[in-house]
Amino acid sequence: MGTLGRYRDTGSMCFANVKLDSGEPCFISVAQEGVIIRRSVTGLFGQIVFRAKSDELLWQMIAQLKDKCGQSFEVEGHPEIITPTLAVLVNIALIAKTTDDLSEMLAAPISAQR
Repeated sequence: MGTLGRYRDTGSMCFANVKLDSGEPCFISVAQEGVIIRRSVTGLFGQIVFRAKSDELLWQMIAQLKDKCGQSFEVEGHPEIITPTLAVLVNIALIAKTTDDLSEMLAAPISAQR
């Protein structure tokens, strides 16, 4: 299981840094415009693992991921993460072994929608 590093979930910032089982860094950023997940420590640079615009499709995808992976809208031991999208994505990143696994897990609900 991965480890949750630095994170913020406030009115002005919503991000988390997760170190995956493989040791790869994963930066999750949630904004009004959508979600970006990068293979990066800081989120500024690095390969984009996943990107989605904030729309109804994103919310449907998050709900499907929550059900599929048995994840909740809460991050165990971190009640201050209250944004549902961030919580689900952090939980999924924590169970992913590599960024390739994470990318596949996130792409599956989207391809099913199309």
